Amino acid sequence: MGREQLIDLSMMIDFVEVEKSVRALKKQVDAGQLNQSAFEAKLLDMIDVAGDGYYWMFGHVTEQWYRHDGRQWIPDNPGELLAPIPQKNHSSPHNQHSSPPPPVDVGWFFISLTLLAVIFGVVYASALATF
Repeated sequence: MGREQLIDLSMMIDFVEVEKSVRALKKQVDAGQLNQSAFEAKLLDMIDVAGDGYYWMFGHVTEQWYRHDGRQWIPDNPGELLAPIPQKNHSSPHNQHSSPPPPVDVGWFFISLTLLAVIFGVVYASALATF
């Protein structure tokens, strides 16, 4: 990550609490204590940003997590983000969805490999010449 972000942990999603809340709300709907539109409104309120900078939601039908990639909701596992949010302000958690490492420059790879082969050839030839 090229830029530092200050994240207010008190405003981030608590994955464990959201799962508990969704399951409790689902039981209320099944028991007739909560209507479908109120249930859906409460579910929308639980969509929030996590420490990785993505929006997350817990699917009440599939019982799995979904991450919004900027265009659509995709099934994902919050991994270490699933731990409850600490009460004290600590540094932000490791970014699980960081960009992949930069690709290897193939040209430099082959130049280095060629250079090593030349050095090996010189050392090998000089070793043969001494015998």
